[in-house]
Amino acid sequence: ALTQNKASADPFEVRNCVIGFQDMLPPQKKDLKNRSILREAIVSNQNDKKKLEKALDLAEGQAAALEKQGRNAEAADIRADSVSLVRAIHGNESRHTAKALYELAVTNYGNRLYDHAMEAIRQAAAIYQQNDLQDISLLGNIYLTIGNVLYAQERPDDALTSYLECVRILEHVYGPNHPSTIPSYINIGLVYCQAGRYADAIWVYRRAKLLSESILGDERDKQNTAEILHNMGVAHEQIGEYENAR
Repeated sequence: ALTQNKASADPFEVRNCVIGFQDMLPPQKKDLKNRSILREAIVSNQNDKKKLEKALDLAEGQAAALEKQGRNAEAADIRADSVSLVRAIHGNESRHTAKALYELAVTNYGNRLYDHAMEAIRQAAAIYQQNDLQDISLLGNIYLTIGNVLYAQERPDDALTSYLECVRILEHVYGPNHPSTIPSYINIGLVYCQAGRYADAIWVYRRAKLLSESILGDERDKQNTAEILHNMGVAHEQIGEYENAR
């Protein structure tokens, strides 16, 4: 698996309509006021920044809660409206809008809605490219996500280009031995293995293993190391290096 909804046809337009929040959450009384605030903000208060910000906080909280419940399609609908709210508050070209588009793309990717994910993530990348924004770590994650979507769309060569660009960006900012590059290296190895380039994959996995072992690991680091070792073993087996595969 790669390391890292039902959206509307055009989820990025600021819409002057009610999107059905009354159907998205259990009908608890405490939710009714919040939904009313959100509907009012989207429908008739797009120039009232305070109300928009309140609606955005509500939308983001509901999206996160739905994701924890495994209701990702509903969460994606709400994240699409978060993009509209962020654009109304911060403008179309802000880093806030890029981040909201990135989060929408990740949610849609998780729901296997790859076309929607690609539309959102490419818009996020375009905002960075056109405005020279400085949040480089997010830009690296944008290229990682583009790679994941392309890989899921069975476009491994294009995915490889995005993974390599992610590594280039992160190494330019953090140096050549930064652990933020580990997910991209793991995915580069997957692409190489798929192409039969097992020796290249082994080299990449060795590099990822060194980076993973160089940091004091949390649970995610342990998972990365386990995945790297497994993938490296598979690559060794494919070229007959059974001793190294153990």
